[in-house]
Amino acid sequence: MSTQFGTKAGIRIFLILVSVSGICFSQDSARLPGSLPLLSDAGDLEAQRKQISDYFEARIEAVQKDRDEAWQPDFLSTAAYERSLEDHRRNLRAMLGLIESDSNSGPAQVLKIAEINGVRIERVTIPITDGLSARGLLFIPPDPGHKRAVIVCLDADIWPERLTGLDHE
Repeated sequence: MSTQFGTKAGIRIFLILVSVSGICFSQDSARLPGSLPLLSDAGDLEAQRKQISDYFEARIEAVQKDRDEAWQPDFLSTAAYERSLEDHRRNLRAMLGLIESDSNSGPAQVLKIAEINGVRIERVTIPITDGLSARGLLFIPPDPGHKRAVIVCLDADIWPERLTGLDHE
């Protein structure tokens, strides 16, 4: 009996709270003084869209001008061109979070893992630095007229063997 009364009382309290909250949130007086509704009339929306479009067009033009001023490669020779791009390449590597490879990292390790219909499949591991290596699969077709293909998965959770179905799962 007491659990039934508790359940009915809980339902009544819930319904009262829902009805009161609906009244509070539906009235304009619930807004803070001096605030406006989030959405205004459609005319303002079109003006806002044009303002946003104009802003981005102006930014694109400004960035193009800045890029042209900052990016001035030296075309006198190949060596001069390479030197003029060194800072840009260094900055790009830093922005992308790339690391310099260790020249003492060692040679690539190649292991044949399968041969299917004459196509030889090798696992290639290239050491980059201590504890970091790049792995991929090299597919070598039997016909010399066909090009070799490499499959590398960028996601650390997926191995190339899984992507190609060679893991038998």
